[in-house]
Amino acid sequence: MNIGQMYLRLHSLHVFEEKFTYDRQSKKEVSTDKETKMRTIDATRKVGLTKFTHSAVMCGLLAISFLISGSSSAQTTVGAMETNEGIMSISPDGALSAASAAAKSALENVQARWNDAAKNWDVAALTALYTKDALMYGGRPDMSVGLPGVNRYFSSYSEMLTSANLDLKDQVVVELASDMYLAQGFGVFGIRLKSGKDVGTTMRTTLLIVNRDGEWKILDHHFSSSPEAPPIPQ
Repeated sequence: MNIGQMYLRLHSLHVFEEKFTYDRQSKKEVSTDKETKMRTIDATRKVGLTKFTHSAVMCGLLAISFLISGSSSAQTTVGAMETNEGIMSISPDGALSAASAAAKSALENVQARWNDAAKNWDVAALTALYTKDALMYGGRPDMSVGLPGVNRYFSSYSEMLTSANLDLKDQVVVELASDMYLAQGFGVFGIRLKSGKDVGTTMRTTLLIVNRDGEWKILDHHFSSSPEAPPIPQ
């Protein structure tokens, strides 16, 4: 018997016990006000004890269920990430499944070409990965608009680093059209500074990629750091 079946069995028993106590109490003859009060107090104690016992057992079962299901869920998630390399797909009705081969291929294509361009921090090659009408929020405060804005953004790092690598993780993809995918997840950056020091960071990532003239490009790029707390002024 699994945890869910145990829950239903215990819940049914609890309902039966309450009904039995109530029926037994209602069928008794009440001769005086004093006897009525005593019976009411006795019945209340019995029902209260039953509810307390039921609640205590349920808390225990739910705790065990949480631990078991949490462990199982973690194993399932890790398994999915290993077999699908962290790329999942979400349908219009909200169902998660392994990403289609087409979506997986498109996202991997963009990541591979981005890393090829960033390997020697080739600003021109990085800019070429974006559409002419691209929008970008990266690691700078301002929004970059169009290819000139994207180029200025990547150029702003030229004096700081010599190489970078992006590993997209835990991506969930929405297929907006056969030539358009929205992907959101996390990006793990490996960066080599001008000083030769290797550093890294992880950011939340959102990419809208489109197929333009047979080539996958980035139409929207929005990366941000994970907040330590909700950004609500106190």
